[in-house]
Amino acid sequence: MVDAGAQRLGRLIARLKKVDAERLLADYDGDPIDALSAAMRIALDLPDATWPTLLEAAPIETARRDKLLAGDEPSLDQLARELNEFRSVIP
Repeated sequence: MVDAGAQRLGRLIARLKKVDAERLLADYDGDPIDALSAAMRIALDLPDATWPTLLEAAPIETARRDKLLAGDEPSLDQLARELNEFRSVIP
């Protein structure tokens, strides 16, 4: 599956394995951004990327990216739900 954000960066969006999604959910309450970063590093195939870099690489709208960067809890929760349900970063 190739989307605009990934295509712009010349990379495919990967799917998380079940174990990756389980790890995301297990770690989320302790540190949401760290847990999301770990999952997105896998999904975006950017193993050393920082949170801001991952959000820039993700195929998401600017307004949503800004909310995630600001640590908006509902936005973080939504991203966690999407990563768990779809096993990928969706536009």
